[in-house]
Amino acid sequence: SLTGLVVWEWHQKNPVVEVRLFTNRNFWIANVLMFGAGIIMFSSIVLMPQFLQSLMGYSATQAGLVLSAAACVMFVSFPVTAQLCGKFQGRKIIGVGAAIMALAFAYSAARTNILTLDFRAATWLMIVQQALIPLVWLPINLVAFVGIPQEKSNSVSGLLNFMRNMGSSVGTSLVTTLIARGSQTYQVQLVKHLTPYNPRAVAAFYGLAERLGNEQQAMAAIYRVVQGQAATLSYVHTYQVLGGILMAMMLGAMLLKKNQPGGGHVSLH
Repeated sequence: SLTGLVVWEWHQKNPVVEVRLFTNRNFWIANVLMFGAGIIMFSSIVLMPQFLQSLMGYSATQAGLVLSAAACVMFVSFPVTAQLCGKFQGRKIIGVGAAIMALAFAYSAARTNILTLDFRAATWLMIVQQALIPLVWLPINLVAFVGIPQEKSNSVSGLLNFMRNMGSSVGTSLVTTLIARGSQTYQVQLVKHLTPYNPRAVAAFYGLAERLGNEQQAMAAIYRVVQGQAATLSYVHTYQVLGGILMAMMLGAMLLKKNQPGGGHVSLH
């Protein structure tokens, strides 16, 4: 047909060059890093409110207010990070951002280990976890386009968004599973110390029984304490796992090729 002939002639004059995106080192490393960034961002959003509501007795409104402060800080950190991307190499920003965030999660694990967090302390923990996410997120989007033809920009953006969404889903499932299984594991370990041969456990039991006037209520109170401590340890372990993911992301950033800040092309040096 005439239409087919016209299409054939156009392809002869404008041959299509096949580009395999995942053969580009920067692109596939950026996708892995974006997957990790999705895990970190959405996991931290799930962890803190769940910790506050299940163990600290916060209402949903109070937990939401803790999150809102971190969101306000991100309104400032995003444009600041955009300015940094025009002055420094993307891989350096990712590495520094991931390292600082790993320290922030280590600090969160240390603070979460005690069930005495007030509203201000919980808010600051959420801020240090979320405020630096742009330092990882924005440079990943930058380095993913290095060495990629302009006509493939839509494909690159689509795959990056897909990896981010996959990371958020996996991250939410991951932390929920770690908390549930960790609580059971730590509870088994803690219960081993509640024996008649442990003088402290016996003294605590009889002290509560005398105060409450009922041995069953005393046993129930001790069990609730054990459950709370086991859940707390599982949250601490989960923060440590997320910190490990951030350290792996920092190492992965070192494998990226150099790019000229503000230019987007790969340096040959």
